[in-house]
Amino acid sequence: MEQKPTTVRRRSDRYLQEDRQQESPQPRSAPQPVFDYSRVEPEEPSTVSRMAAGMTGQPARPAAQETPQPRTPHRRTESQTQAAPRRRNAPTEDTPPEPVYRSRRSRGMLQSRTPATELKEKKPGQPRRPSAVQKNGRKKQEEREVPVWMRACLIAGVLLIMAGAAASLIMTGWLKQQQQARDEAEQRIVTAHPLQYRDLIERYAEEYNLQPAFVAAIILNESSFNSRAESSVGARGLMQLMPDTAQWIAHRLGLDDEWDVDRLWDPETNIRFGCWYFRYLNSLFNGDPVTVTSAYHTGQGEVSGWLLNSEYSADGLTLSLDTMPEGPTKTYAGRVIRDYGIYDRLYFHAFNPEITEETADE
Repeated sequence: MEQKPTTVRRRSDRYLQEDRQQESPQPRSAPQPVFDYSRVEPEEPSTVSRMAAGMTGQPARPAAQETPQPRTPHRRTESQTQAAPRRRNAPTEDTPPEPVYRSRRSRGMLQSRTPATELKEKKPGQPRRPSAVQKNGRKKQEEREVPVWMRACLIAGVLLIMAGAAASLIMTGWLKQQQQARDEAEQRIVTAHPLQYRDLIERYAEEYNLQPAFVAAIILNESSFNSRAESSVGARGLMQLMPDTAQWIAHRLGLDDEWDVDRLWDPETNIRFGCWYFRYLNSLFNGDPVTVTSAYHTGQGEVSGWLLNSEYSADGLTLSLDTMPEGPTKTYAGRVIRDYGIYDRLYFHAFNPEITEETADE
């Protein structure tokens, strides 16, 4: 079987032939006129020429006549055709047409099964279809986006956390305010209940079987720990003893020779006589604090009459702040009982032995 020469070999031979023709070109003939201007009729004189002739009285000169040349179609002569190089892709008798090399995209477009007539033309108002790249990008973006329900849960969680933090701050501030208010109230109580002459109070309270907190409450309400205090009726000293009562107490203690009414200004003597007198009242009224305090303020006879009255005393032995007759004695007894509990809580802790002064300060 005869083997045909390759296309590349034939192309190279053709290029060599073209190069030889370019190196020895044939002489070209003179170009032929395109138009025959001898056949063109002369033009008439123009209006400007006629007007100029009327003004000067001379005949108008005809316009310059040019000999137009007829136009002939531009064609190459035989020599030009022979000298002009042929295109590289132009086929000849010996060489087949050179194959046209196209890109993959153009080949794919040419090999499309859909003819061009069947392709839908895009209307002006019709939206453009997204490409595959755009679809993939949109899909990835949708995958990256957080779902709506998850976003709502996150927002709700953040709001709950913020609400909890705000409530915690508000509660902490309120608790601090309450603690500060309690501390201020406690400080006011401590300021309003000082304790002076503590050693004397504890010594004579123990000697006459009394509670030191009760003695301190009596001194606070009688003189506010002022040893030079004196009432309008003549009571003197810390526990506000009347001179005749103090003289009777000195007689019972065997101090007639040493007794002087000015000794009531002495804190030790006043506290000693007052504690002895409270032990005497305890023996009369069975140690009831309200009854003993009322007798110390208003007198033994008045309190004995209240005990006999069933309206004021239910058992005839004790008095109650709720059933006592209204007056200064009831107010005095209520203050003494209140301060009795405060002094015991702050300083003596007789009713709460497990509480010490250190824990009370804390």
